[in-house]
Amino acid sequence: MYRLLDCRQKAEVLEALEDSAEPWIQELYCVAAQWIQGDDTISFKTSGSTGAPKTLVFTRQQIKLSALRTADSFDLQGNILALHCLPSQYVAGKMMLLRALILGWRLILVRPKMKLKLQIKDPIDFAAMIPTQVMHWLDDSDRSPIRRLIIGGARVSTQLTEKLQTVTELQAWETYGMTETLTHVAARRLSPKCDVSFYPLSDIELSIDDEKRLIVNDEITGAHCTNDIVDLHSDQGFDIKGRADFVINSGGLKIFPQDLEAKLSGLYSHDILITSEPDKNLGERIILLVDMDEKMHPYETHFAERLEKKLYPRRVYRCQIPRTPTGKINRLQSQLVEKHLVYSTV
Repeated sequence: MYRLLDCRQKAEVLEALEDSAEPWIQELYCVAAQWIQGDDTISFKTSGSTGAPKTLVFTRQQIKLSALRTADSFDLQGNILALHCLPSQYVAGKMMLLRALILGWRLILVRPKMKLKLQIKDPIDFAAMIPTQVMHWLDDSDRSPIRRLIIGGARVSTQLTEKLQTVTELQAWETYGMTETLTHVAARRLSPKCDVSFYPLSDIELSIDDEKRLIVNDEITGAHCTNDIVDLHSDQGFDIKGRADFVINSGGLKIFPQDLEAKLSGLYSHDILITSEPDKNLGERIILLVDMDEKMHPYETHFAERLEKKLYPRRVYRCQIPRTPTGKINRLQSQLVEKHLVYSTV
């Protein structure tokens, strides 16, 4: 089931949302009412995937300029039909609704969940999803057609990229952004062709500090020093190595979990997580967390195919991969979940 809003008709949007008892619709109503009634500022909560959740406040003008930049960056002109399938209490879902109100889109509302069953026959001009949603959409033999798709919230695996490239008439991008920048400030094309690096959107200038952490200078939201370690190229393209605060120090080696995950992800049918546990000799040892529903694998063979031996995970555990309310993997909670050992070399 879904709802269709014509966001050119502001009064009708509020009327369509205000009487619902469903919490996800109530959240949409609150956001729409703030914008339509002319609030000068709107607040946004961070998801807490990389630190304590916090609330940020942006002006009406900042939000409008961000929406216009999205439309320009992804060629969203004319009578756009967009899909809203992300939680509206966080920036990605909230900004999708605000873009539709600002730009006068038609907006399909579906309950945010991992496995979407859209059953929409008209081609969707624009959608934003997390990788898990995209994988389920691709696996649906009766999937709704999407013309432009942006994917954020987690790294996109090689396996997912390859699947995207089999879909005709689809343009897809992996996006880079955060609540502090009102969603995306850079993108990496995934289909029909695939770029190696991310490139900034308009009015964004990038630099790095002495530790190679990315600094985003945005004319809309200001300057932001991130915790993302990157290789920044002369053409402003950049490749993400991982977050400085999640680096594993194992026997003097500095290891970026996201880098190892990207190399291993195509071998497994569910999300994986590289993290660490204490080791009396190495300080920290690398471990791999796989989903409870993941079948058994010849792990050492997989590691040998994709990794240098010094980077092999020493143990593999099954667990419920922890997630935030937005569906992102919650690395901060990975040490606390119950784990079941399935492979060990120590």
